Amino acid sequence: MAWIGVRYPRFCPYTVQIQEDGSELEVLGTGKVMGKAMRINTTISADPVIQYADDGPAEVVTEFNSGTITNENNDLIASVEAELLGHTLQDGEIIAKADDNPPYCRVGWVESRILNNVRSYVGQVYMRVKYSPPGKDLQTKGQSITFTGATLNGTIMLNADREYERHKDFATLNEAIAYIDKLLNMGGEIPELTVTTVPANNATGVALDADVVATFSNVIDHGSAALFNATTYEPVEFSSSFDGTKKILTVSPTENLTASTKYLFVLTGVVDAYNQALEDKAITFTTGTGG
Repeated sequence: MAWIGVRYPRFCPYTVQIQEDGSELEVLGTGKVMGKAMRINTTISADPVIQYADDGPAEVVTEFNSGTITNENNDLIASVEAELLGHTLQDGEIIAKADDNPPYCRVGWVESRILNNVRSYVGQVYMRVKYSPPGKDLQTKGQSITFTGATLNGTIMLNADREYERHKDFATLNEAIAYIDKLLNMGGEIPELTVTTVPANNATGVALDADVVATFSNVIDHGSAALFNATTYEPVEFSSSFDGTKKILTVSPTENLTASTKYLFVLTGVVDAYNQALEDKAITFTTGTGG
């Protein structure tokens, strides 16, 4: 068996209420997408306790002691960072205070593996994790580019039922996603993936220096955008970027568009963080005279 990938990291913050009998009640919040996984590392400490009898080991008991988790994502959405670390988010600014208290979280993801040329998936959830503020290790750009992500380090603990993790194997990706989404309380029904664009379809009089902005209803995992002259079908060069929510895509042509010209904007292969695929979408718009 070979492990070949990891994707769709999510988390669910929760509070713990102490009951009259001293037991704990976990009150789950709403699960959220953490980002796009680059690397996840966990370590579990389970120290053996050995009973000796007749001059040799007679019994061995191995119990969970503690664990650590490191999540490296391609980016960390500001709202996610603030919630995981107990910070304040105000007008896009994260304010970290000395007495901030990160919440308990359930944390999960989907692992991919292959055995005898058959691919399968594992839904993995750690039941109580508490993250700590990360440091930074930055370097200037050299002759080559080294990709690094946003890293969070956390401590794995036992939950109210003395569980520290759950996992289950599945034949399909969607089954594994449904498994972790249920444990992470991902908000009941998954919201439908939709998109709106500015300019809108069939818009006219569009400014020559206008960007094309696509606003999605959910966090986007991956997809492609293209812009063409709708008459000649020549591609238009552009740069593109998502905002901090990973829901708003801005496409900026590198040069002004041509006056009184019809353009075609196409979205293909768009998949959101819930593994929902958007039907390929094409819109047209016409620029103004530029006068």
